[in-house]
Amino acid sequence: MLSFKRYEASLLGGFFIIQFFAFKSFVFLIQMRMIMDLQTRKLDLIEYLLHLTDEKLFDKIESVIKSENNINNPFTEEEMMARAEKANEDYAAGRTMTLEQLEAEVKNW
Repeated sequence: MLSFKRYEASLLGGFFIIQFFAFKSFVFLIQMRMIMDLQTRKLDLIEYLLHLTDEKLFDKIESVIKSENNINNPFTEEEMMARAEKANEDYAAGRTMTLEQLEAEVKNW
């Protein structure tokens, strides 16, 4: 037979476990709402763009999107291909360095 204190502790423990899972469920619901809100916002934006008739405004929106993409990838596809080809040529010509040499060079930057 459980003593009253142990029974009370087990009830409280169960309460906290239930509270913990309720909290986790709440956090999950908030995360899902945030995802759904983002999805909804994207769909709303697509719908807005579909009905947009002002070409100047569309050009502004397009340039903002393209400028944001350039921040993440400042090189054009042609520049990236040229860099890759040069790297292959350097490797074939033996213009390489060891990790230790690179680490020593980085210290001087």
